[in-house]
Amino acid sequence: MNERINNYIFVNGLVGYAICAEKKLITIALKNNVAGFYCRTGFNLYGAFANTMNLNVEKRDWSIAFTDLGEWFIYSENGCVLDHLFEPYDNVAANIKKDSKIILPGWGHHNLHRHKELVDINQYFTKCFKPNKSLEEHQTRLEKKYNIDYENTLGVCFRGTDKHTEVSLAEPAVWITAAKDILKTNKNLRIFIQTDQEQVRDLFVNEFKSDCFFVEEMPVTTTNTVIHQLKLENFDKLGFTKNLNCVVQMLSKCKFLVNHTGNTGKAISVYRGTAENLWQIDGGGQLVSTEYLNKQ
Repeated sequence: MNERINNYIFVNGLVGYAICAEKKLITIALKNNVAGFYCRTGFNLYGAFANTMNLNVEKRDWSIAFTDLGEWFIYSENGCVLDHLFEPYDNVAANIKKDSKIILPGWGHHNLHRHKELVDINQYFTKCFKPNKSLEEHQTRLEKKYNIDYENTLGVCFRGTDKHTEVSLAEPAVWITAAKDILKTNKNLRIFIQTDQEQVRDLFVNEFKSDCFFVEEMPVTTTNTVIHQLKLENFDKLGFTKNLNCVVQMLSKCKFLVNHTGNTGKAISVYRGTAENLWQIDGGGQLVSTEYLNKQ
């Protein structure tokens, strides 16, 4: 049996770890007691490894990120919900020194979603986090239910609740104005608004009427408490994570996208793999144009 060595990885102030056997990276996980879904999945760790070391991952290990704290991500006797979402990923390619302490820059979930970065990271994430057949089928059902034509859809992802503790949030009016500006030259678009903040969702629906829709399967709140920390009665963990991942995929496919700054927003843009027709509200609450995000 290969000897396993713990190496600590410091990414965006969060502590994760990797286990090495000879020169192959065996597992990678993230330990943090408040992080949300897309932070916990280790997106930033995978991206950091892939970009800085040209390293692939042999095995995903959710044991630290999702089980040590008894979080709601645990899916009863069937283990972690993540095991029910993605295809197995066992591509091995590694060149890592034993007993080494690795300092990596992270994937910058508060950074701008620049085109080149999205192209670079996309090739790794579409492999590491490829939806399994069950998730793909669920996404197809949602696409049919909401009659989504991606070529004629403007996606808007607004992250509210506790996000103000990390970044400066733009007023909802800024988001509505951004959508209206895009509609000026693309009049036939439907607006796909997805948010955790009920008030913002309702503002968009009231403004754009029947030209606006949202996935009603996703929970919302009027409070400042992030969804995964709400005490929801009869909460369906697996159903929520399925819907969340489908919505991220669906938003990434929209012809036009106005995105937020944070881990979920970064996941959407990374799956998209391009900054074409992408606008972003940055960490200072300012709208950044697609032209700027596409600059080399």
